[in-house]
Amino acid sequence: TVGAGARLIDCYEALGASGVLIPGGSCPTVGIAGLTLGGGVGVLGRNYGLTCDQLVSLDVVTADARLLRCDAARHPDLFWASRGGGGGNFGIATSFTFRVHPIPAIGLFTIDFPWGAAGDVLSAWQQWLPGTPAALWSNCQLLAGAGAARCRVNGVFCGPAPGLSAVLA
Repeated sequence: TVGAGARLIDCYEALGASGVLIPGGSCPTVGIAGLTLGGGVGVLGRNYGLTCDQLVSLDVVTADARLLRCDAARHPDLFWASRGGGGGNFGIATSFTFRVHPIPAIGLFTIDFPWGAAGDVLSAWQQWLPGTPAALWSNCQLLAGAGAARCRVNGVFCGPAPGLSAVLA
């Protein structure tokens, strides 16, 4: 259970000390409330789902000053709307209770390509990614500025290093 004012860095630090995670964003200063109420897209989303998918219940103060505990059985419409479906405009969320997952082995990768290869890299990446396991998240960046343009493929893999090596091969 997390208070609505918590930032991701604080959540990750506390969860990590217990060996568990919730899939969230990659910006440490984002608040858990905004992330969850907006859905919660992050680099572990393919493997675990959105942040809001992990939400078990939340406490909401409504406009008529009622404090409601919302979950799948109690106030299910408000629970649905608070999981990315309503823009977070149905009351003030004060706390969130999440399902957690054990932290797996995690591998990160970055592969840089020259700008001249960007078209081929982007095309290959678009064909490659849909066939990869859900344990992999990746993006393809076309970067310009600071002296030179380049193409970069980054990613996060939930699993042991040999699994990441096999996917990248």
